[in-house]
Amino acid sequence: MSLQDLLAKRSASMRNKATSFVNKNPEAKKIGYFVYEKDPNHVKFMKLCEYLKEEFSIIQVTGEEICSGILESDGFDCLIIPGGYHVEHYKHMGGEEGGAAVRRAVNSGVGYIGICAGAYSACSVLPDEPIHSFCPTWNLLPQCKLKERQEPEYLWKRGMGECNIRLNKMGIDHLGHVSSDVKMFYRNGPCLEVLECECETSNECKAECHVLGLFDCDFDNENVKPGVLKNSASIVVGEHGQGKIFVYSAHPEASDPDVVVPMLIKSIRYVCTKNKLN
Repeated sequence: MSLQDLLAKRSASMRNKATSFVNKNPEAKKIGYFVYEKDPNHVKFMKLCEYLKEEFSIIQVTGEEICSGILESDGFDCLIIPGGYHVEHYKHMGGEEGGAAVRRAVNSGVGYIGICAGAYSACSVLPDEPIHSFCPTWNLLPQCKLKERQEPEYLWKRGMGECNIRLNKMGIDHLGHVSSDVKMFYRNGPCLEVLECECETSNECKAECHVLGLFDCDFDNENVKPGVLKNSASIVVGEHGQGKIFVYSAHPEASDPDVVVPMLIKSIRYVCTKNKLN
């Protein structure tokens, strides 16, 4: 291929990039993807679109738009809060105003998918817990907590790389994975625990949110306390009002597209419906 042909192909690729991909199927669910500023070259958004655009419409939404009520007024079925740095997410969402807007939307029935920093955003941190000074959360799942919430300093740089996650029976059943072990890419995701959850020991857990998978690994990092990541919750599902919530501490969208990405798609389908998990 000549240089001229390569440049023409590159130009065509750039023209195809957009801040929204609208599925022509009128029944397609409408997904909002949180960005600080709308950007047709947003790499994470483009990658996720490749996985989702055959089934969903996916549209970039800013914190200002979320605060204005766009998720409810424009009929979004789900909001995805991606990975990144939660402090920046919180700031660009408009602080507590943005958190209140997200809670209203989810309470009204808009689904929520939180990945890494998006999982941190969904959990519950109380004002009197030391970690609150690092960055408040949106308290979508009161029973879902950060394991290190009482530590005087939040050492979030835990590690990066492939990690092993152990699914329980509910996780296997509802994520459609054939075994209890699944590998996902991990990068400094939160260590979660769910209070009162008995999914590891009972098939009839009555908690308001459920652990579907636990980390079965740890990273050799002298800057963090060893053993905190292992056996912490990696995948949690729950509800807030009328809306359903799925959070991943790791990065399913950056993992095996043939094995893990279908699990993410199933999660999105679930939060976009009225079906009960158990």
